[in-house]
Order: sequence, then C-alpha cells, then structure tokens
Amino acid sequence: MPRIVVSGVPTTASRHIAVLDGMRALAIIGVIGYHTRPSLLPGGFLGVTLFFVVSGFLLTRSMVNLFERLRFSYPHFLRGRVRRLWPSVLATIAGTAILVYCMAPSLLPKVRGDALPSALFYSNWSFIFRKLSYFQAAGLPSPLTHLWFTSLIMQFYVLWPLLFVLIFQLCRSRAARAAVIGALALASSLEMLLLYTPGQDTSRIYYGLDTRAAELLVGAALAVLMHRHAGRQDDEFAHDPPHWQFFSRTVHVRGRELRVTGQQLVNALGFALLVVFCVCFAVVDPQSAWLYRGGYLLFALLAAAMIWAGMHSGVFMRAMGAKVCSYIGSRSFSLYLVHYPLLIVLNPATRTTPLPWWGYLGQFALILAVGEVFFQLIEAMRGTPCLPWLTRAAEPARGPAGARLGRRLAASGNTAVRALGTAGTRFATLTARLRPGGVVGIVAGALAVLVLMLPLNWQAIARARRAAAP
Repeated sequence: MPRIVVSGVPTTASRHIAVLDGMRALAIIGVIGYHTRPSLLPGGFLGVTLFFVVSGFLLTRSMVNLFERLRFSYPHFLRGRVRRLWPSVLATIAGTAILVYCMAPSLLPKVRGDALPSALFYSNWSFIFRKLSYFQAAGLPSPLTHLWFTSLIMQFYVLWPLLFVLIFQLCRSRAARAAVIGALALASSLEMLLLYTPGQDTSRIYYGLDTRAAELLVGAALAVLMHRHAGRQDDEFAHDPPHWQFFSRTVHVRGRELRVTGQQLVNALGFALLVVFCVCFAVVDPQSAWLYRGGYLLFALLAAAMIWAGMHSGVFMRAMGAKVCSYIGSRSFSLYLVHYPLLIVLNPATRTTPLPWWGYLGQFALILAVGEVFFQLIEAMRGTPCLPWLTRAAEPARGPAGARLGRRLAASGNTAVRALGTAGTRFATLTARLRPGGVVGIVAGALAVLVLMLPLNWQAIARARRAAAP
C-alpha cells in the first residue's frame, strides 16, 4: 500500500506527504484510546474527523490530477476503491465472526445482524434506521460497529466524483471550485445543526453521510486550493513559493533581538494545532451540544490547517513524518479494522474488576501485532515494502493465469460455463495486485456473510456455544 494512503485512498502524485503520516497516527491513537476506555481519552473520537479530512484531501487531489490529464475513468476509479476497501472489510467480518464464535459467542447474533450491511457498505444507515447510538450503545455493542466508517467512506467515493466533475467543469478557477465545495460543507454543517435536538439520540447525525460530509469536503476544498500546476506530479508546491515564505521581521524581547520568519510561524502554527488536538482528545465530551452546532466543522478546519502547515518544509513536517509516525500512519487502517473487535472481546461487559495498567499495555501491544499481520497479509498490495520508509520491493503482479482460464471458460458454448468464465476473468483482473491473503480475505468474508445469513436460530447457537465453552 502506498504510504500516502488513508482508508484506501491513493493519490496519483508520487511525492510523499509526510504530515499525513503524523495525522493518521494521531487519529488512530485517539480512536483506540477512546474505544479502550472512553474516560481515558473522551475526545479520541475526533480522530475520525482527522481521517475524514485526510481522506477528502487525498481523494480530491488524486481526481484533480486525473481530470487535468484527461485520464479519469469513473469505472476504473470505483474498481480501485473496491480493490482497496473490500478485501480488508470482508476479512474483518470473517475474522470477527471466528473470534466471536470462539471467545464471545453471546455477540454472535450482533455480528450476524451487521455482517451484510458492513460487507455492502451501508452499515451506517442500518444503524440509523435501527436507532443504534454510537455513544450510548445499550447492552453488548456489536464488534462490527466501527465499520460504519468504511461504509460512509465508500458512499463518498461513489458520489463525490460525480458531483466533483460538475464542479470542475463549471468552475474554471481554484477559488471558485473551493468556494462551491466550501458552500457544500457549510450546508452539511447547517443540516447537522438543524437536525440536532438536545437530549435526543444523535445516531442520525453522527452516522449520516449528508451530515458528516462537511469534514470530507473541507479536505477536498484544501486539495483544490493547494493544487497549482497541472502536469506536475512530483512536487506541486515547490514552485512559485507563496509570499509568506519571504516574511522576515526582527522583534525585541527583553533586550534581545529575535529573527522571526514566515517558515517559523507556519511551524509554530502546526505544533500549536497538534497540541490543540491532543488537549481536545483528553477533555472534549462526546455529548457536547456545540460539536453538532459547528464543532465538527471547526475541528475539520483545524485539521486542514495542520495539513497546510505540514505541506511546507520545516521542523513540523519532519516531526510529523518521523519513522514512528510513518509506521503507525501506514498501518492506521489495519489498526482501525482490527482494534474494535479485539477490544470488545478482551473487555467483556461481565468484567467486575478494573483492568490494571499493564493489562491495557498488553492489549495495545496485541492490537499492534494483529494490525501488522493484517496489514502484511490483507491490506498491503504486492510490492509494498515491509517498512514504510524502505524502497518498495520489485515484486511483479501475479501472472494472468486466472484471467486466461476465465477467458477459456468464457469461450465455452455452455451459457453457465461462459458466465462463470466471465465472472472469473473480472475477479482475476480485480485482484491482480492483491497479495494472496487479500484474495483469501475476500473469499472468507463472502463465505462468512453467506453463512451468517442462513435462517438458523442464532440465539440458540450462541447459547449452546456459551454453555460448551470452558
């Protein structure tokens, strides 16, 4: 997987954006901390906002490059998104079903209820229609609750290119395009404000694509504003430096002269925003009314400002691109997928004694280990280096053996065999860049969903399994 990918969104630019490593690392730490124990990081859920902004930025940046080169193909674009998300999501469903069956059978009915919506990327709307709150889950939460994020992201992938192509064609200047996108973000935030009622369930607002689109659109607007030169893939921002880079003033502090430059101010802004997010992770209440009255939009704007500050060379860029940030950021999607089922199983609702501090450290270590295995086997594409700062290995894609077999079957005179051959050819093409584990994840996930959809008495199966457990 390219290092500048978050939630499966690649860019066409080859220049690595170091600040995104740090932002993804910060986001996943907040999310895992919040899900481990909400009182530990009550505002850690804001990591999702960071993911949204980064996703919107990278997706739109990629589309702008493709549009200007007349290389954008909507079907090809969707195939790329499906190739990135579906193997990981299906593998998560399969792994969660096995984990729950073996260690927490009482959760099996909940996994069954959420497997199909998660696999088909509509679980966020399923939660809305079933009135399942993210912050006030009654009883045992579903181990697949966190897949609402991947569902919302995929819905954005499907709809945003269709809308953006209209904006791109009708608005010729960067400012006009960004203004339209900003207006859409403002409309989304206004809808969130109007739908919010104090004291009532916020699942409709929290899970809805229409109400959370503002955070994605803020990243999209930033991508449009920062795109300056068509045809430059390697370093879009190294040419024609902005005027602030030439800013330089001498200030007197306690009789000493200090030289203040524009680069120093931008670095200070980046670190200040980093501190703001860290503090908010520790103090923000997820039930605060102001979050739904512009708070999420505010945090999205702060995240966009952090990306902007880190896009320019300096100490802030280097800090956010440090090796530890690069590693955690490159594994953030895998960590997101595996952490929630593990935490649900490791921290059952029946536990009566608090977990000691070393217990939490052990859980974090286990999540990191499982996330690394998941990344290497399922998420990473062929040729991805074992560590993000290493040179990508020269690993070719798989040979076209599967595609050749599919074409032979497609040439058969039998209608059923011909249909099977056509489907096999398309599957081989779709999975050509996947590692073997990714293909296994697709098959295992599809089988798990089919089994879970069987009309069986899953409550009885869960009770029998629980009674048989040691």
